[in-house]
Order: sequence, then structure tokens, then C-alpha cells
Amino acid sequence: MEQQKIMALMDKYWLAETSVEEEAVLGAYFRQPDIAPELEPFRYLFAYYEEESQLVPSAALEEKIMKIIEQPPRRLGWWYGAAAAVVLGIGLYLAYPLLRPHGEEVVKVPVGKEIVVAGREHVTDTYDDPQEALVAVQKALMTVSVKIDRGKHMTQQRIGRLNDRWKMAVRD
Repeated sequence: MEQQKIMALMDKYWLAETSVEEEAVLGAYFRQPDIAPELEPFRYLFAYYEEESQLVPSAALEEKIMKIIEQPPRRLGWWYGAAAAVVLGIGLYLAYPLLRPHGEEVVKVPVGKEIVVAGREHVTDTYDDPQEALVAVQKALMTVSVKIDRGKHMTQQRIGRLNDRWKMAVRD
């Protein structure tokens, strides 16, 4: 029964859906001497996490950081500006032939007709009815919006988990 519970937690873990408490259960399981043979490769992953959580900065770290912060700034600002200008100039020089049209002119054509776009193959309009095209675009934008919201939600959850772990590490 315990192995089924651990397998379910591992599935949630790989989907980044486990809580801090569930990950603690996984860590405790993988610290045991006897675990299921098919889970043995994951022992090293959780042992790594355990080792990393035990790392503590040296006492001199804050002093080293403050020494670097307090150093006077180097007078290389003009070098950075010159280097950026050179890189930008070379990039624009190399990109210009790609951005320049190849002599075709843009011609307005009735809906459903073929048009030529800057040296590419012929493109044909997909929709004859502008309302139908509008609905298709709105549907595509809604799909993108939903996926972006889902990604934003997942990112917020993961940042929350990292924040919780950081708070736990600071307390210890």
C-alpha cells in the first residue's frame, strides 16, 4: 500500500503538483534503507536535495559580498557603450538584406484572391466572410489567453513553493 502511495506522489512530483509536506514524505521514504527496486534510481535525486538543503554559507560570505559592493566602480562604462554600438551596428548590417523587400509591391486584392508577399509563395485568403474570420481570430486569441493564464498560474504556484521552502530554510 505504501508503495502505491509513493508512486502516486512521484507522479504528482513530476507534474510539479506536490506540496512541501508531500515532498517531505518522499524525502523520508528515499532515506529509508529498503525501498522498491524500481524507485532506487530516484534515491540519488532526493539525496542530492537533502545534501543541498544542508549547505550553509560560510561566515565570511557576507564580508566578501560587502567588500565587492563597497569597491569603487570601474571606469569602463564607455567601453561597454562602444562595444554595444559595434555589436548593434554589425547586427543591423547583417540583418538589413533579410529585412529589405525584394522588389515586389504590395497590392490590395479582393477577398479570396491570390497575393504575393515579399518574395514568398502565393498566399490565399482562408475566409470569404469577414465575420467568420473575426470569429476564428477571437477563438485563437482565447486559446492563447487560456494557455498563458494556465502558465502564469503554474508559475505562481512554483514561486509560492520556492518561497515556502526558503522560509523553512531560513527558520532552520
